[in-house]
Amino acid sequence: MKRQISIALAVTFSIIFVLGVIKYMQISKAIAQGKNRKMPPAAVTTFKVEEQNWPKIISAVGTLVSVQGAMLSAEEQGRVNEVSFESGAEVEKGQILVAFDTKVEQAQLKGAKAELQLAKLNFERQQALRERKANSQADVDSALANLQNAEAEVARLEAVIDRKSVIAPFSGKAGVRLVNEGQTLSVGTPVVAVHSFEELYVNFSVPQSVIAELTVGSDVNFSVDAYPGEQFKAKLTTIGSEIDQETRNLLLQAKFSNLDQKLRSGMFVDVELVLPEDRKILAIPASGVNFAPYGDSVYVVNPAQNEGALPTISPQTIQIGERRGDLVSITSGLKAGVEIVSSGTFKLMPGAEVQINNDYSPGTELNPKPADT
Repeated sequence: MKRQISIALAVTFSIIFVLGVIKYMQISKAIAQGKNRKMPPAAVTTFKVEEQNWPKIISAVGTLVSVQGAMLSAEEQGRVNEVSFESGAEVEKGQILVAFDTKVEQAQLKGAKAELQLAKLNFERQQALRERKANSQADVDSALANLQNAEAEVARLEAVIDRKSVIAPFSGKAGVRLVNEGQTLSVGTPVVAVHSFEELYVNFSVPQSVIAELTVGSDVNFSVDAYPGEQFKAKLTTIGSEIDQETRNLLLQAKFSNLDQKLRSGMFVDVELVLPEDRKILAIPASGVNFAPYGDSVYVVNPAQNEGALPTISPQTIQIGERRGDLVSITSGLKAGVEIVSSGTFKLMPGAEVQINNDYSPGTELNPKPADT
């Protein structure tokens, strides 16, 4: 019995050994084939580094301000008798927006006009008496003073009555009305904001170091978060006359035609001031850059060494500068005419062969415009 068990174990171990040897030989053969197998070339797009003219752009933040805009307030104390506009309505220059109760002032004006008439008659009477030597010059002077005081009182009351009407100083759009009929207002109480939005100012500041490059009429591009991806164009109209003593910045102002009235006064904007002089720089697509904390790099395409062979790649450390649209500027590491991989870099290894296919190259626009979707 023991002999039979020993034979069975020997046979089992022999089978396991033979199977292990066979499997080892198979694995060794596969490894050898893998070492000799050549990786297929990766398909990439390429871009030839070229010198480009880039306009110098200064970025800033700014605010939109109405060319014509004001918060209208009560100039006199009194009770609101009539509100003749609706919130958000278009108003015309000279339109009465709010009228105060002026009954007391009208009564006072009526009395002042009567006093004025009496003062005129008395002055004329004193002049006639003076011509006949029946009074003194002092009587005439006193009558003249009374007449002038009466005229001044009438003018004062008329001015008070005029100031008890809030009038639109220009044509524009009314904001939210802040008063109601029957409400008693004190001097300076806000009534309504009126703005004309057909033209807007773009106010922004730039460092004093660029003052020599500023020119009235330069292009000013800006964007607002209310309209993502949309860029608005203005023209520089005013260069400030003094440098801010705290920030050492210079205040600039551009004018924007807002005929469709999409924008509003007070909006925060991102501004790009385009200076007139272009700069020559080297630029490549941003899609070709391997961004890394320890240094940015690109893959340079090396020409094929033999006929029928494929190009190879090698990494090149670079320093990048300004980024605009689809491109980044290169400050060091590349020269004009060098060909680099512009897309597909994630699957590459140094020294690998590549298959170039530029039928679907990435964008190379300075100011790309996203397609409507």
